[in-house]
Amino acid sequence: MLFVLTHQGIHLQVPKFYSGDHCEIVGICARDPCLNQGECLQESPSQHTCKCPKGYRGNLCEEQINYCLQEPCHNGATCIPRLAGFECLCIAGFTGTTCETDIDDCAAESMGLSAIVGHWMEGPQCLEDINECADPASNCLHGQCANLPGDYQCKCHNGFIGKKCNMVNPCIPNVHNRTLHNCAHGRCVNPVVIRQYSGREVTQHDCECHKGYAGPMCTVLVQPSRSIALGFILGPITVVLIVLCVFGTMLFLFVARKKRANQGTYSPSTQEMTGAARVQVRDSKKFREGYQGNY
Repeated sequence: MLFVLTHQGIHLQVPKFYSGDHCEIVGICARDPCLNQGECLQESPSQHTCKCPKGYRGNLCEEQINYCLQEPCHNGATCIPRLAGFECLCIAGFTGTTCETDIDDCAAESMGLSAIVGHWMEGPQCLEDINECADPASNCLHGQCANLPGDYQCKCHNGFIGKKCNMVNPCIPNVHNRTLHNCAHGRCVNPVVIRQYSGREVTQHDCECHKGYAGPMCTVLVQPSRSIALGFILGPITVVLIVLCVFGTMLFLFVARKKRANQGTYSPSTQEMTGAARVQVRDSKKFREGYQGNY
């Protein structure tokens, strides 16, 4: 709680997410329940809504959206899920954000002749394929070059990625058994090389979090739900109550049986039935075997 002095006097300034005359009511947003930098919108002291950033959803913004499930890429392209979207890796002959554009390979004019990229220009058509693997510019630094019609492909050795196998795979341990990824509590997946606006190539990857963790780098510990915690508390209490009920019932039956063993009723003897001499007895008790006396 904070007191503010103004020209009108001293006023109580209630901190954000707190309420009450003495700031004693703590709103749920004060505990910052929203994950992955979600914004907590407090509707009442006990109700809130998480406004999730782009790429996340869920009551606590705990679920990362996989945009590739909608299959946005076309013409046989490979979809790579990203934090706030997706990336399409086009096959040869296609381009565009979703690889929707078919490249006109013979549109390039040179010396008045139509030519297909990656082919010799002979006559009105592109006939002979060029072996790009013979070109030093197509050198695969850590891989083996494979010539394709109009193109080439580097088949990278284990631990390397990229068009020319020149980038270290952040998801695979190196010779020192170390990895370059930053997934704190998860597994590195979907490694890829992207080119920045400056032309510099960098690696990028996603994190597949272990159970109980969330966030882009799997650094956020997800708290278990209260219903599960309540079950762990009520379960043992229920078992103890059942045991006490069973024990109490057994104890009651034991005491009742013992009480009946010490009590009985008087029955006339044969002499009384035949008219023999009788002795008047006021009270009678049934004693256990081996005991006698007035009481």
